[in-house]
Amino acid sequence: MAAVHFNEILPLVIGYLNEADTATGGSDRLEQIRAYIHKHLADPDLSVARMAQLQGVTPRQVQKLFQTEGTTFSKYLLDCRLAAARNAILQSGEERPISTIAYEVGFGDLSYFNRTFRRHFGQSPSQLRKGGMH
Repeated sequence: MAAVHFNEILPLVIGYLNEADTATGGSDRLEQIRAYIHKHLADPDLSVARMAQLQGVTPRQVQKLFQTEGTTFSKYLLDCRLAAARNAILQSGEERPISTIAYEVGFGDLSYFNRTFRRHFGQSPSQLRKGGMH
């Protein structure tokens, strides 16, 4: 009977401790995650599951950290990659192909990159390169 109660209580205690960690050390952990994202943008396999594994927490805990900021892990990662691509396009001129830049910042699919870039910035990467809005 004690084992049954223990098995019922253990998930509640773990959940409580995880919530306390999110509340107290969450901002530090979130900063660590953000720093890792910026350092490893080019890694196309960067995911919430991988980040959770590196941090020693569950994917849900990582998601909760970003929720407190009003965003998601995926959206934050996408925004960082798009900003890095935009900066690289503006700085490189005609020297590097846009496709190379897209792959360098972690996009594995060029059509997805072009579509999300246009949606985010209101113009295509090539329009930006040709002197569109900055």
